[in-house]
Amino acid sequence: MKLDKLTQKMSEAYTDALDMATKKSHSEATEEHLISAILSQNDGMAPILFSKLSLKISQFLQRTEEIISKLPRVSGDSGEKYPSRAFVELLKKSESARVEMKDEYLSTDHVLVTFMKESTCALKQEFIKLGLNYPNLLKAILELRKGKPIMDDAPEGKTEALKKYAKDLNALAKKGKIDPVIGRD
Repeated sequence: MKLDKLTQKMSEAYTDALDMATKKSHSEATEEHLISAILSQNDGMAPILFSKLSLKISQFLQRTEEIISKLPRVSGDSGEKYPSRAFVELLKKSESARVEMKDEYLSTDHVLVTFMKESTCALKQEFIKLGLNYPNLLKAILELRKGKPIMDDAPEGKTEALKKYAKDLNALAKKGKIDPVIGRD
């Protein structure tokens, strides 16, 4: 796997997962650390996807933190942490998903969809209990992308840009939240 072919948010999530393992005194960074880092990105793809699926990301993040808190800790070791075997396998399988989707860069959505399809950890089962499943997640990703592949390292900024940076005046008018035009007969 080439680390230079990660999107900016995926690169941040990778680094944040390693940092989280260090701060929590875990022996290695696990899948759970990576998923937590992805879900914690307020301006990443996860909040958009979960919103589209009508799911509360806070519940998923809370459940992830609960599982991470149960991971074994090591004392006296403040050295650099490395990804676990499962973490690396998740990234390799995500790379396959990237190729299958004809994308140039590995994104957080590749990791999320691969996690829900391939992972065997307890966190996946918790996510399923909360209402997230592979087919619905994949469908939401494909709908958000509208058939466009990821061709640069910052696709998150291009997703639903109008909703992020503009007001839907038609929707506001239907709700009666816009002042009527003055002077119209």
